[in-house]
Order: sequence, then structure tokens, then C-alpha cells
Amino acid sequence: MCKGVIISSCLIFAMVVSTAAVAAEKITYVDATDGNTGNTKLASGGVFTPATENSGADNLWRLRTGFANPSGSGTIYESGGTFSDPPGVNTEDCPRLVTTVSGLPEGTYKVYVYFWSDDSNWRIRADLNGKDTQLPLFYSRALSQETAPIGAPAAALAKAEDFKAAPLMSEGNRTLWQGYLGEVKGTTITVFVDDDPAHKTHGCRTWYDGIGYQAVTQ
Repeated sequence: MCKGVIISSCLIFAMVVSTAAVAAEKITYVDATDGNTGNTKLASGGVFTPATENSGADNLWRLRTGFANPSGSGTIYESGGTFSDPPGVNTEDCPRLVTTVSGLPEGTYKVYVYFWSDDSNWRIRADLNGKDTQLPLFYSRALSQETAPIGAPAAALAKAEDFKAAPLMSEGNRTLWQGYLGEVKGTTITVFVDDDPAHKTHGCRTWYDGIGYQAVTQ
């Protein structure tokens, strides 16, 4: 009897250790920032300087202040926010961006991208590899004429309990969405971000807010 109890206890202990070995810490949110000292640059090289005027046809990311994260002094980067000519067709195609977080402890990290959506079909393209001609597409809600999201798994609503310090999750009629990009190893995380060009309507715009990383304990 005692020997059986000892063996069972050892098996339970081994199962607990095995589960702990693949556990992950909570997510750290990193807000995207532009300019000379910002963590986000043009993927082609050079400083990311977004426009501030309301245009959906200049092929430039628009900086919008007073929205999203950080709470109270938020900024987001918008593509395709207005109609262009001809009416009802938005042809805006903004340049690809790259957001970098460096100086992390050596390790393995799960990586996420964060974007906003109202009850329309806002979306974003993002990946850990920027060499592909087209980045995976994540969107909040699919249009009836669209295929299933390319991003795997599909984007989901961000959850406050998943974060070390929860970012702003909702604002007005908008909510924060999360796309999982995969794992990286090392001390630096690089995320490539793009819009979904020629999406035909400002109801499919992109509001890029930031990225997140989650250490996987070994």
C-alpha cells in the first residue's frame, strides 16, 4: 500500500513539473511609438513619421492622438480611415512598419500584435518575418465575401487577465484585438506590420496600437 502511494505521488509530482515546464508568464504590452527615438520604423529603413491630416488616399499612416493606449495619452496609427476617389473605394496602401523590442533576458517568447476595431471589420497584417510579399491577415469580423482569416489562429478579443499590466481594453464603441504571431528565441523581438490595401471601405480600416510578448519558462 505504502509503495503504491509513493509511486502515485511521484507520478503526480512529475506531471506537475512537466506542466510547469511549459508554462508562460503573463503578457507584457508594448505601445508602438514613432519618430527618431521610437520603437517603430519603416520596414524599408528610415524614420517612421506618420501624417496627421485626415486622408485615406495619401498612402501614409495617420497618427491619431487621444485614442487607445497608453490610457489617458493614447496614440494609434491608422490606415484607410476615410473614403478616397472614386467614392466608396479606398485605395490607400501604407508602407510596411517594423516594431522592435530589445534588451530582453535570453529566452523564448510568444509574440502578439494588437489592433482596434469597432463593430465593423477592421484588420491588420503582421508577422515575425517581413520578407514575405504579403503578411498574414488578422481581422476582427469577416465580411461575407471574404475567406477565413489567414492569421492562425484568428484574432481574438484581448483579455485583461492575460497581461502583467492590462492595457486599455475598450474605448467608446471600440475594443482591443489580439493576433498571435508565434514564438521567437533570443533577446530581441521584431514584428512587421502592414495594412490591408484596397479594402474598399473605411469600415475595414487598420488601427495599429502595439505588440506584446510573453516569456515561456523552461
